[in-house]
Amino acid sequence: MNEFPEISEKDLRTILEYSGPLEEGRELEQVVEFDHFLNKLELGFYGCLVRPSGADLGYHSPLPMYEGQDPIRSIYKKMEINRNGVDDPSLWEITPTVYGDPLICPYLTGDVPCYFDGSALHGVEVFKILSNQGIEAAWNYLDKCYESQFLLK
Repeated sequence: MNEFPEISEKDLRTILEYSGPLEEGRELEQVVEFDHFLNKLELGFYGCLVRPSGADLGYHSPLPMYEGQDPIRSIYKKMEINRNGVDDPSLWEITPTVYGDPLICPYLTGDVPCYFDGSALHGVEVFKILSNQGIEAAWNYLDKCYESQFLLK
């Protein structure tokens, strides 16, 4: 098991400074600065407790982007599984999810439904580029993602 690394009081104060709101207009720069600061501390396994990361890279589209894609809908009733006290899944009673009408997307122009999709793995990749190559490289990567998703179809 990894032993928790010793962190100086000064470094702990710096970690706490980054735990609050970031300066408006400098958010990306400050996240990168914080990531670089944490790399220097060599926190190993425990770095995951405070390290920033890319959470998601997704899109909102007024049209389906692949065959079978459904628009986002509200859920009226979640799926229920009644196991009836048995281990055999073929004997379970399953009540399917009940969905409502498509939701109007607040991120798109006009009253259109939202076809959303995303990937946490792609978010991690964007953050690596942001931290290692800078903001401009991250925007270039995002521009290429946009082009391949919406312009090259």
